[in-house]
Amino acid sequence: MDSSPNSPLLFSPTFLRTKSVLEETGNYVLNSILVHLLLLGSFRLVLGIVRSPAPSTLGAAMAQKQLASWARQHRYLIVFYYIASLLLSSVFGAIRGISERDRRIGLGWQAIVG
Repeated sequence: MDSSPNSPLLFSPTFLRTKSVLEETGNYVLNSILVHLLLLGSFRLVLGIVRSPAPSTLGAAMAQKQLASWARQHRYLIVFYYIASLLLSSVFGAIRGISERDRRIGLGWQAIVG
């Protein structure tokens, strides 16, 4: 084994397995579902605590086909949700990647997805 400082073996992980397209897609979809369920539940809880009319007006806007005007009125809520979902997805993906690399989750998680 080459132990020189420029050896590519020093930078490659000891466990490297390529995933199939189905596994990658399944991981992406499952991560997205978990992130959005967590965020939607959190937003609903917080908006309920502060007694915001946003959830009830959203339902009315959808029923009356006025979703575009509702979105303009609540643009900061939408932008905050978008940014929060990007951040939470990144953190969740990093945690899952580290766990899979260290083999803490792997075969059980892959059995669900694949």
